[in-house]
Amino acid sequence: MSVPFATLLASIMAISVSVAASEHSPGSAEENPQSEHVEGMLTIDGATLPYFIEGSGIPCVVVTNPIMMSRALSKDLREDIQFIFLSSRENVPSEQLSEVASATLDTYLDDIEALRQKLGYERICVFGHSQYGLLALAYAEKYPQHTYGVIMIGTPPPDGEVKKKMIAEFWEKHASDERKKLYENNQKSMSKHTGRFPHCSWCLESVLKGPAYWYDSSYDASWLLEDVHSNPEVNLYDLLVSYRIPDGQQIMTPVFVALGRYDFVVPPFLWDSKSGSFTNLSIHIFDKSGHWSMVEEQELFNNALLIWLKSIER
Repeated sequence: MSVPFATLLASIMAISVSVAASEHSPGSAEENPQSEHVEGMLTIDGATLPYFIEGSGIPCVVVTNPIMMSRALSKDLREDIQFIFLSSRENVPSEQLSEVASATLDTYLDDIEALRQKLGYERICVFGHSQYGLLALAYAEKYPQHTYGVIMIGTPPPDGEVKKKMIAEFWEKHASDERKKLYENNQKSMSKHTGRFPHCSWCLESVLKGPAYWYDSSYDASWLLEDVHSNPEVNLYDLLVSYRIPDGQQIMTPVFVALGRYDFVVPPFLWDSKSGSFTNLSIHIFDKSGHWSMVEEQELFNNALLIWLKSIER
């Protein structure tokens, strides 16, 4: 039986959250070595975008859903990295946006840049999970002088293509019969769970497609998604999947890519022969992970990331 993978990549994109925040400008990480949780608000071009900060160390703006990523990233990392969790324009209710559907990719990149300026950092790392890793990479392309490094987890390569057929073939060839059966049964049971995530249109589908996302095919990821809100009027997905590095151009910023051997949404083979677009690319494949290596192999992921960050210090 052929498994419908056409919507798998899209299902992880409509991420949104509303975070109540107060105005605060924390300055540099060195000025706030003991900060645990600081909230703030970025107002730019008709948008009101909350953010919150956790940890100390190298400043790293997280451009994927703040609530979800705050849960997924180990508390141990906050001893060396200051995470700035930004709610993007698709992470906030429509009433916080003067224009809902008019944002371009540059709009999102300029939002990140405005946050960097507001917080007073000379350079930042930019972190993105799944397709949002391309948003982090695009920021480094546009603002290389302000980018310390790019961290991409389970992110497809920036070649402007969605290889749905190749991904489906990878699933058919490499997924076990048990994994396929569990996936099929989960889809059949979807109607029984209606209303489980009342404020998120994609959360239930993402949880039930767990056999394609996790090394442990029976893993329940609902803890990552509780209380996540989505704004169906705003969608960054099309802007990101079409992003590509211009022909003849290279990304000079150091890039860290983490991929899971059992990721059936973004299989590692997609990155084969992609190093030509980068001058400093570090790819790490985690053998007992799917789409969420920072959760499934937390200690190995943390060590690999911190070693990489140390190697690019300058």
